[in-house]
Amino acid sequence: MRKWITAIACYSIATLFLGYEMGLQVSPAVMVNELIHDVGLNASSLSIISAAYFCAYAGMQIPAGMLFDRFNAKLLLSVSSAICTLGIMVFVLTKSPLLLAAGRFITGFGSAFAFIGVLIMAHEWFPARYFAILVGIAQLIAALGAMFGEVPLALSIEQNGWQAAVIGMTMIGGVLTILIALFIHNNPDHHKDQSESTLPLLSQLRSILQSPQNWAIALYAFACWGPVTSFAELWGVEFIRQHLTVGKTEAAAVASSIWIGIAVGAPIIGYLAAQHQKYRTLLRATSLIGFFSTFWLILGPVHELYVAHILAFAFGIAAASQILTFSMIKAKTPDNLAGTAIGFMNMAVVAGGAILQPIIGAIIHYNWDGIIKNGAPWYTSNDYQQALIIIPACFFICVLTSFYALDE
Repeated sequence: MRKWITAIACYSIATLFLGYEMGLQVSPAVMVNELIHDVGLNASSLSIISAAYFCAYAGMQIPAGMLFDRFNAKLLLSVSSAICTLGIMVFVLTKSPLLLAAGRFITGFGSAFAFIGVLIMAHEWFPARYFAILVGIAQLIAALGAMFGEVPLALSIEQNGWQAAVIGMTMIGGVLTILIALFIHNNPDHHKDQSESTLPLLSQLRSILQSPQNWAIALYAFACWGPVTSFAELWGVEFIRQHLTVGKTEAAAVASSIWIGIAVGAPIIGYLAAQHQKYRTLLRATSLIGFFSTFWLILGPVHELYVAHILAFAFGIAAASQILTFSMIKAKTPDNLAGTAIGFMNMAVVAGGAILQPIIGAIIHYNWDGIIKNGAPWYTSNDYQQALIIIPACFFICVLTSFYALDE
């Protein structure tokens, strides 16, 4: 019983860090206007600042995975949480675009350890049959964290300003760092065969990267989650504001419906996968849902707020399927390289933010017709639509991958 309590505590605190990290990840989505006006940015420069987070996050995934294969999770998660908090402090205490980007980069660097840390806790403390379900629960907590980073944060920004709201998030980071240092532990009964985990780094990477199937799984993960990093985490709130002529809080609520879909869908998809092992069937179904829902949301005749909520919820259900890619690659990887494999897959998942956010921002600004309001560029619904067509295109790649490239 004591072991189970310890296991649940370690997993739960790690998931709290993941939820917090997700709140930080999506927070720029509800600060777009404030950052453009206060700092003098445009869509292209703002997207580069936001993408700095994902550049650090994606770049650190494989190194973070290797570190988890070699070192103590308590140390890694404590230090990474402290780095996150430092990054937020840099971000909130400046109005320099360069330092804003530096703050986001530091935050992304620290955040890179959060999701891998949760999966390592699940891998070390629980039987393998629970792994897919635990990944689903982790995704649920991540979605709840992202929801907190949108609607409640939007309300706080409207009442207190963006800097005061971000200072509050800094304080939460300090508390989490202390909790992690006190309560996270590695399982002393989980023994690793050091013969592979101490191989040269290139040999470890080669064992993961030499499989074409691993790359097909990674492509699905990239195309499935890239739309979330681009829409729910940056441009979706402003697009909904312009497209449906609603306020920031109402638009943030639509974006939060994506996270509700992820929160609902991830545990269900994880449970179905654990029960039936039909990974490819689930990926085919959800990729089709993602394509049609995002195509309608962005390019279709959406005039009512409730329709946008339904489509955003379906969008989230589809995006939740990326959790299966972790179980799929873990099943193909030696036990003592689990961290490296998970890091590779999470790099593919979050690379969409580093790659797609700047592309979409550049297209939005390219389409801008020169209108200035309150001293800053004003982008129309059409400007956003022409750029956000990338999102249903990503889900179409998921459809092709799931039907023609993935093994069961």
